[in-house]
Amino acid sequence: MVCRRKPTGPSARYPQRRIVMLAGTAIVVLVALMAAALAAIVAHVSIDVAGDVLLEHDTYDGFAHGSRGLIFGGVTVAALGIVLAAIGAGFQEARGRTGYGDVFERCSRVRKRWLFGGTLVASVLMLAGMEAIDALVAGHAVDDPSDLFGGSFSLALSIVVPLAIAAAFGAHRVLGYSVRSHRAIVKTLAAVFLVLANERPPDHMRSIARRQCAHVARTLGRRAGKRGPPAIAGT
Repeated sequence: MVCRRKPTGPSARYPQRRIVMLAGTAIVVLVALMAAALAAIVAHVSIDVAGDVLLEHDTYDGFAHGSRGLIFGGVTVAALGIVLAAIGAGFQEARGRTGYGDVFERCSRVRKRWLFGGTLVASVLMLAGMEAIDALVAGHAVDDPSDLFGGSFSLALSIVVPLAIAAAFGAHRVLGYSVRSHRAIVKTLAAVFLVLANERPPDHMRSIARRQCAHVARTLGRRAGKRGPPAIAGT
């Protein structure tokens, strides 16, 4: 039987860094898509209303627009998924498992030009895709690509572009606050663990909770560029 030594050093940490990169990128992409979807929904409604006044023939009229509810439902589910994942990551790190905060650190360092450009392109594509879905469900033929934008490219772009930029700005702010939110979740859960442990008679539960709180405090102190508190004596 050949025993292989467990890799140490930078090579051992490479898989963890790769997972952090993939997870952070996935969250950024999902947030950008959510922002683009919201911008496309608002643009779709705005074009439908403005087209009745500014266009001779508004191609958004004449059939239902169920794609709006469909896209909004998808955004809601995705938002709930991200919130639950953030709470789960905070729970794991409050228990002493490190590495989850690095994912949110990566999210907060997203490049603006990629985020804004991707959100803009996705908003335009989603806007056209929503109308294509509505036309397909209603059995309405799309004779011209401009029909997917209410009948006028200029009107659609003048509406969807500012909305996409505003949505991308909001997404960037959300990603920027992800680190602070994660730290707040970890601190809150660690405090809850400590309170629950203090309410129980066994000393080993209080010892475990104190070690967890001390570990979390030192970890957050290192990430903030400050020296963490000393370890609690007797734990």
